[in-house]
Amino acid sequence: MAANDEAEAETFTSEVAQALQQVALAYPEVTETPSCVNRSFKARKKSFLFLGEKPDGMLRLMVKLEDAKTIAEAEAAAKDNPDGWSVNGPGWITGNFTNDTAPAVETMTGWIDESFRLLAPKTLLKQLDSAS
Repeated sequence: MAANDEAEAETFTSEVAQALQQVALAYPEVTETPSCVNRSFKARKKSFLFLGEKPDGMLRLMVKLEDAKTIAEAEAAAKDNPDGWSVNGPGWITGNFTNDTAPAVETMTGWIDESFRLLAPKTLLKQLDSAS
């Protein structure tokens, strides 16, 4: 687990964003770097999560999903907040929400796990699976 000094200096104010940040940083060899208005969480050089927080309290999450169950969860979240969700490119899901309209952290943790497993190098997956 690692984080850039630049990113460590910044902290999220939202409890949801803080929880998701900790989830992402718990994966092997993950770094957190600035990326436009978001922060990118990378397994080596492969981004698997983009997370952002706007001054108005809006949060932004972008992950890659492929499993039908997790895509269905994201679609269900989109029905609750249709203006806040979109599919960008093959499998990339973007959600914009507040602490009050956010899906459960446990649900988003599953999305982050799936995104990590889809995009991280295979050597990191082996390391992750051998640790569990």
